[in-house]
Amino acid sequence: MATIEAKIEERGNGLPKAGDYVASTDDLYRIVEMWGRIETTGVRGNWRRAKVERVDWSECSEGDQFPAQVVIGEF
Repeated sequence: MATIEAKIEERGNGLPKAGDYVASTDDLYRIVEMWGRIETTGVRGNWRRAKVERVDWSECSEGDQFPAQVVIGEF
């Protein structure tokens, strides 16, 4: 599956790592790679660049999703 460049925004529990599942407002993604420094700009908390791939919701139970948010196309 193709990877997508995204921003992963922290939600109070740190940042996820490669292999973790994180949701956007509509879809579920698996983190393939994270890179660069942790950015502290913005009003929504710390964030970092990542490559993600969209996956089906059935691949991960809700309790196994990392409490962060994937944001596509906003840097």
